[in-house]
Amino acid sequence: MRLGVDGSARRRGWRRRILPGCGTLLPADLAAKIVPGASAPQSQKFPPLQCTVSNQVQALQITVGPYDSVGPVTGAESVSGLGSAAYLMTQFVDDSYLTIDLSPDQGAIYVAVAGHDGTDHKADAIAVAQYVLAHLQ
Repeated sequence: MRLGVDGSARRRGWRRRILPGCGTLLPADLAAKIVPGASAPQSQKFPPLQCTVSNQVQALQITVGPYDSVGPVTGAESVSGLGSAAYLMTQFVDDSYLTIDLSPDQGAIYVAVAGHDGTDHKADAIAVAQYVLAHLQ
């Protein structure tokens, strides 16, 4: 996978796997667990590429965009084994935001889980990221 400076996919085959309808990017079983009763996946057809499912309370969003050269924000937790670097941020116990840097020429993947249910979703965000990385190979 290669992304342009604006986050657009350079390899057409890779982009087709994401769009339309989120293709293989969305782990359906994990999404159903994280966001029960979710609407059909919504995809954004322009960069950055996004896939979102929501049930009006909880949401899961996967974004494929440009490389994050800034690095972790203060308070972010480092997660090993994902991309060249990965950082998990939790503003509330039930909201998790994971940034996975692949490389400057490959871009980054962002996973956001907004649970609004009092449940810790760190493991869910990491599981979704692992699925996405495995299916983009």
